[in-house]
Amino acid sequence: MGAAGGYLDYDETAGEAMVREIWEELGLNIPHLQSQYPFQGALDQPYYVGSRPLRLQNVSLRFPLMFFLENMTQLPPLKPQVAVDEVAETRWYELGEAINMQLAFNHNGIMKHCLESYYKDIWSPDFPAS
Repeated sequence: MGAAGGYLDYDETAGEAMVREIWEELGLNIPHLQSQYPFQGALDQPYYVGSRPLRLQNVSLRFPLMFFLENMTQLPPLKPQVAVDEVAETRWYELGEAINMQLAFNHNGIMKHCLESYYKDIWSPDFPAS
């Protein structure tokens, strides 16, 4: 599960911005993954919209997108497309490990919230084991 974020460009939708940010910060091509693997989620509407603290100019939009890659022998490579100093590290983690880590910008809490609210019918805290 990636934890990329950024700002909306003038001429793009929020879903397009999400795809672009994941490409820039993680080097993952979301449209390619969608064409190759089963997934659940949506790019047309975020499942969460909020601002913390309230009423700031910055608004958080969260898009649920879960790919099922269980038959892969190797995960897609992570190759950020931004300046070297913009992304400190990219690597894959087991989901159970990632949601229990202390990540910047509360990304572990955001992942937990998505799993517990949007994916509650297909995910339980016992799977995968951490």
